[in-house]
Amino acid sequence: MHRLVGLGYFWGALRHLFSGKVWYYVVNCLGVAASILAIQYVFKGGRGDQAAGEENRNVNSETVEPHREDITDTLQNTQEDAQEDAQGDAQEDAQGDVQGEVQEDAQGDVQGDVQEDAQGDAQGDVQEDAQEDEQGDAQGDAQGDVQEDAQEDEQEDFTFHDRYFEHDYECDYDSTWDTAPEDSEENALGGQNERTKVFKAHSYKFERFKAAARDLQNYRHDYPIRPYRCWNYQDSDKVEYPNLDFYLGKLPSSPDDVYIWDFHTMWRGQYDILESVHTYIQWLFPLQEQGVNPEAPTLTKEEIQEFCQNDTARKNLLESYKLMLDFYGIELSDEDTGEVKRAPNFKGRFRNLNTHTHNNLRITRMLKCMGTLGFKHYQAPLVHFFLEETLVNGELPRVKDSVLNYYLFTVCDKQERRSLLNFAYLNFDKREEFVWCPKKIQIKWEKQNSTFKK
Repeated sequence: MHRLVGLGYFWGALRHLFSGKVWYYVVNCLGVAASILAIQYVFKGGRGDQAAGEENRNVNSETVEPHREDITDTLQNTQEDAQEDAQGDAQEDAQGDVQGEVQEDAQGDVQGDVQEDAQGDAQGDVQEDAQEDEQGDAQGDAQGDVQEDAQEDEQEDFTFHDRYFEHDYECDYDSTWDTAPEDSEENALGGQNERTKVFKAHSYKFERFKAAARDLQNYRHDYPIRPYRCWNYQDSDKVEYPNLDFYLGKLPSSPDDVYIWDFHTMWRGQYDILESVHTYIQWLFPLQEQGVNPEAPTLTKEEIQEFCQNDTARKNLLESYKLMLDFYGIELSDEDTGEVKRAPNFKGRFRNLNTHTHNNLRITRMLKCMGTLGFKHYQAPLVHFFLEETLVNGELPRVKDSVLNYYLFTVCDKQERRSLLNFAYLNFDKREEFVWCPKKIQIKWEKQNSTFKK
């Protein structure tokens, strides 16, 4: 039995001594084998040796007893060493596991952060690159995709019945830049060219320009399209040339019942009357188109011819022109050339003109009449005066649109009209919004202007 106890102590000591993971399993296996052998020995051979055991017990007691304390001390030291080794191995394993887990977690976190950062950076770079590409495309391809998109948008937004743009800012109803003769049928009626893009920001200007261009094209070509007449005054009147008779002093105006010399003398300087009465301007400046006064007759082609050959009528028309120029704060400085300048009282008259915009229509009528009845050379000087006042001097802001849309295109002389447009373009504050002549002409003027400055 003491052998069994000894083997047990020996197996326990070895187990504590070799407490590592690998040795732990080896020692356990050896311990199990030793235990099996010891048990077999006890049950098979131990019973026959009981007598010998009794004999030897005393001897062993005598032998072991002196060394019991040493064996006990040895076993205690072995147990303490085994515990210390086990604690040390456990700490090392725990530290190793912790370090391994920490490293794995750290690697996982780093990989996750790197992936997230990479994704975030990639998305940011993609967005930045996309923005830069869009900006670059918008700037570098301004005449490519951007124009195509704008063209598609304009085709949806605009519902004009007529196709009136051949190229950028080129209107079929304006013959200013045509090479065909001014009085040709093509110029008079306008072409059938396809219109191209129209910028949304300028749509209002284009609409006004189109309406004005059609009306003034018809006027400059002596009304190939007959004006609509809503009154039947002339059909029921028996006077052959009522406008000529009025200017010869044979017929008063209607319904005001004023003769031509009374207008020139009694109405001159009467600004309140000239402003508030609206039925005299059709008599002073007759046209082939109907006005708002149903009692004012329109001109006929035969009457125009007779009027232009009559010196008295022409002289009285010139006085009517001076009368209205004075009302607007302007003086006729040269009767031969038609040059005009500011009148001494221009400030007050400019203020009235700027606040009462119906006078814009009156001035358009005056310019048309002067061109019809033998004073075409008077048109350009007056238009130039208004261009200078509005674009250069900054006066009459509420007159500027009428100057560009209407006054300028009443000028019958094509070369004079081109010169006025050049002056208007060079003095326009936002040239990219100048819509009154083709883009190709504007580019040509820009090059000439740059060369001149150099």
